[in-house]
Amino acid sequence: SVSATGLENPYAITGLGTSIYVADQYNYRIVGYENPPSSGAAAFVAIGQRSLSGSTAGRTQSRMDLAGGIFVTAGALWASDTGSGRILRFSPLPSASGPLADKVYGQLTYTDFLPNRGLGAPTALTLAEPHSPLVDGPRLWIPDAGNHRVLIMAR
Repeated sequence: SVSATGLENPYAITGLGTSIYVADQYNYRIVGYENPPSSGAAAFVAIGQRSLSGSTAGRTQSRMDLAGGIFVTAGALWASDTGSGRILRFSPLPSASGPLADKVYGQLTYTDFLPNRGLGAPTALTLAEPHSPLVDGPRLWIPDAGNHRVLIMAR
């Protein structure tokens, strides 16, 4: 069963200060741990689910279809939702489960999910299969495997 201590296909990991974040791919969430955890430690937050016991895929402002890569700064967390062809930004950095993303990259709305927005050919604003985002000052770097490129966007 899904819990604060269980993971189903941990896919990516990142950290900031004393917090660690793990993409729990098949539970459709990013989980956060405080004060470098030991094996089996309980997460304190679930991003992409309403609670630490949730495991429902979704294409909304608060859900993910396939949690992928993660990047975290002091003010925000960026997560690739590979199954929905998008990157979600959660700002401020979530401290409670069930946060709403404040920005979506690669899609027009939080519920859109078609690769390249259904346009077929990629554009400078579309994604097909985004992976681990990276923030570099004002830029957001996105490996877009479905379009065989790295896309650079304003963050």
